[in-house]
Amino acid sequence: MKKRNYFSVFLTLAVLPALLLCGCEDTAVSYSIVGESQAVSESVDGGSSAADSSSVTGDISAAGSVFATDSSQEEQKIENQEKEPEAVLIQVYVCGAVASPGVYTLPEGSRVYEAVEMAGGLLDTADPRALNQARMLSDGEQVTVLTVEEVQNGETVEQSSAGEDLSGVSGASDGGKVNINTADEAGLMTIPGIGESRAKAIIAYREENGKFESIEDIMKIDGIKEKMFDKIKDSITVS
Repeated sequence: MKKRNYFSVFLTLAVLPALLLCGCEDTAVSYSIVGESQAVSESVDGGSSAADSSSVTGDISAAGSVFATDSSQEEQKIENQEKEPEAVLIQVYVCGAVASPGVYTLPEGSRVYEAVEMAGGLLDTADPRALNQARMLSDGEQVTVLTVEEVQNGETVEQSSAGEDLSGVSGASDGGKVNINTADEAGLMTIPGIGESRAKAIIAYREENGKFESIEDIMKIDGIKEKMFDKIKDSITVS
């Protein structure tokens, strides 16, 4: 009986340390697993956080770059607009044998033909030869287009603006009168009512017959009669 009790005590003492060792190993394994799980979790969370932080930083940097580019382009556009000179405009009154007589606004430096085009163009009854369509316009002037009948009747109009300086025109005298003996085609066309065809006729007459002896001799040109002469005599001279 005593031997059995000793054996039980011995068996208990032998088994108990083994059980205790097994328990410690399980605990260690448990702690190890828990630690690795936490490490993995921390590693995953940390990586995600770093990636998110990097993404946000990149977005902010890109947005700042776009904003800076847009601002630079806007400033450049404003500078270009400030440097562009404003166009100077003039107004002229177009009347007579045109489709739509009226006051028209054109850029400075425009020609008569451009004003006529804005007025709808010439009517079929208009005489384009009585109009210097290449002449440069000035602000506030009137452009009158005569009909063929009006020209045949000797009617003329002053196509140049009031007070225009003719001193720079070839053949113009000191008093602003056009010398019909020396003026070229462009100079002759500054005379009221003298268009391209009449200017050429005057030059042809000079080449064939020599100089005009008096201003009255201009009536020897076809289309220039007494009525028209009365209107242009104060604008011409001979020498």
